[in-house]
Amino acid sequence: MRIQKLLMATAVATALGTASVAQAGIINFDRNGLIGGVASNAQFTSFDWNFGNILFDNLFPVASSPDASATTVLGAAKLSALQPNGEAPLAGTEITYVFTAPSLATLVSSAGGLNVITHAFDPGQGLGSFSIFFDDFGASGVYAAGVASSDVTGAGYSDGHAILSGHFVSGGGVLTVGSTNMGGLDQGPDADQDGGVTTVSVNGSISYNLVIDSYDKNFFLGNIDVLDPTQIDFSFTTDTSSPFKNANPSDAVNGVTPNFGNGINDAICGTTTGNRVCDLQVESDARLPLTAIPEPTSLALVGAGLLGFAARRRKQA
Repeated sequence: MRIQKLLMATAVATALGTASVAQAGIINFDRNGLIGGVASNAQFTSFDWNFGNILFDNLFPVASSPDASATTVLGAAKLSALQPNGEAPLAGTEITYVFTAPSLATLVSSAGGLNVITHAFDPGQGLGSFSIFFDDFGASGVYAAGVASSDVTGAGYSDGHAILSGHFVSGGGVLTVGSTNMGGLDQGPDADQDGGVTTVSVNGSISYNLVIDSYDKNFFLGNIDVLDPTQIDFSFTTDTSSPFKNANPSDAVNGVTPNFGNGINDAICGTTTGNRVCDLQVESDARLPLTAIPEPTSLALVGAGLLGFAARRRKQA
């Protein structure tokens, strides 16, 4: 009898644990922040962002390994949909993010016409920041409304009503940068919007881990509502590339204007010797998975969140 009880207890515990894991990734989100008391809920596991902009401010000249040089990584984009069900922002609204990540960059190899650069978040320069904003362009007047975001000018990404803010704790990425001029920076579908800036080819990826400092409970509902913000597994990931094929290279990224010097998005932006401090601007394709982590199964759920992070969906141009 005692053995049967132990077996039954084990089975129940396993079932409950499995159920908790299955529900852990679901976040309840209200797309209009309960305007007028009317809910417009969606359940999701990830924010899927439109193609946007990332700027590596003062990246060049970059120090060679084992040394490192300071750079600031900045980004901005607009929400495309909530995944996995694909709910888009409501008509007359938009949701945007901006971030700033002080970092250290290192040139780890330079061969065959390519420069491989690693960069890592550096808390010694500050915590950085990540913020999500909601703009209501309707007549409700409940939430502040800024201007509509523009990937041409870079305006409109950091105004409106802040619904989530956080700071970085770790992360970084890698860039593979071509050494020769590859053509126009802006090769998107609506022609050249940046005045003829040229670029090298760039490919890479970035992943940051963040801590949520605050969020608006009129937007983030349900199981997230009863948790401390630090109990949410929160990673920001993006693929990066240049030239721009889908978005426009913005005139400013999170308030910072790119320095191209003589009009080249590369290490030689200012002079033929590459001695001038200058920037690198790339197109981003970002995802933001969130996982509520209830106790006492937090360790298992963090593992589940990390497994989920490996599944990525590419948006069509």
